[in-house]
Amino acid sequence: MDQLRSIMKTLGRQHFWILCGLVVVLCLVGWWMASGTLVEQYEANSSTVNSRFTAVQSIVSEQQHPNDRITQRVQELTAAQREQVLALWQALYDRQTREVLQWPEEMGDDFLNYIDDIEPESTIQYQFLERYQDRVKERFQQFHKIVDAQPPNSDGADLQSQPTNRFSAYKVHWEDHDQIAAKFVWVDRPNSLKVWITQEDLWVYETLLRIIRNVNQNATGSHNAPIKVISALKVGTEAIEGSDTQGRIYRKSLPDDQASLAQSVAAAPRATSDAAVDEATALKNNRYLDAQWQPLPASQAGEGIEFKRLPVRMELTMEKLDLPELLVECANAPLPVEVRQVRINREQNTGGTRDWAPPAPGSGPNSQGEENVGWVDSPSIGTVIVHGVIYIYKEPDLAALGFSEEEIAQRQNEGQPAPAGTSAG
Repeated sequence: MDQLRSIMKTLGRQHFWILCGLVVVLCLVGWWMASGTLVEQYEANSSTVNSRFTAVQSIVSEQQHPNDRITQRVQELTAAQREQVLALWQALYDRQTREVLQWPEEMGDDFLNYIDDIEPESTIQYQFLERYQDRVKERFQQFHKIVDAQPPNSDGADLQSQPTNRFSAYKVHWEDHDQIAAKFVWVDRPNSLKVWITQEDLWVYETLLRIIRNVNQNATGSHNAPIKVISALKVGTEAIEGSDTQGRIYRKSLPDDQASLAQSVAAAPRATSDAAVDEATALKNNRYLDAQWQPLPASQAGEGIEFKRLPVRMELTMEKLDLPELLVECANAPLPVEVRQVRINREQNTGGTRDWAPPAPGSGPNSQGEENVGWVDSPSIGTVIVHGVIYIYKEPDLAALGFSEEEIAQRQNEGQPAPAGTSAG
């Protein structure tokens, strides 16, 4: 008992320090408990604020906010834009079809009606293949009239060896006419694909010649024609050669076996079906271009929704000051030519067609009755090489423009154009 009293007296004398220690402990415990709750509240509130901020940011980043009024308006604008694109596409296709994409009348009405009823690049009956083989060369032999060039030489002699006045009455001298004409002379009956591609080439040649004709429309002869000589017209794979600059048109390097595919088709014995496949590959390989101006392999030939891109090259001797008019005519052609490269090189006088002497004063017509006129090579006349891409539009495809099956069917019922690859009704 005495010990207890002694302890109590000691506590009484030291109660201040004891209470101070107790207060410190209680404060620490209270701080620990309060800070834990505060951290939990902070984390919870921070998560709420961040989620709300993220939601606001997602709304701000959206160009079209998802409400019924905006959605309806966007759909209306999309439909109007789609109709505008369709109308323009249809107008371009109709113009090409009306002015250029017509099969030769020399083939006969039954041939023309038959071609109109089948899809492009589909199989053609053999009797029509034979008729095309017999008559296509006659069609090309009329092309010189488009540009008022010298007529084909009936005896096969080289026109360059003839006297100048042999063709001086004509506006243009076409140097590679006979070389191109040889492409349309076939010993064996062509297959259907060759006929389709050959006709496509004819349309392109006709377009290029019309461009030249329009540039020369005000000329009365070779002496005042802006374009005086057509040295070369190249279409398809032939046009790719000679343009190997980045961003323009160039030929991809091919293995030797693919590069000589056209020759091997005729030489190597193989089954008929294999030969047909190889010939189709040779006809289409590197013929068309993609959106980056790269040649397409045969498996992707003609790829594209709206049109096919076909490379072309024109080598002309002309007045260089008339080059802008040539470029304008290229852009305005029914099959528009997008010019990708132009080279202008003045050639030295080499004789022949590029060094025609002017007529002597008072010479008048020659003994054959032809007007003895000509032109002299001068600094204003040079060789112009135009590399370009010609666009051949396909029939409008409503499905590709985003029309639903119901909308397509409704348009067909209303008598509006059906999409490509479908039949009305």
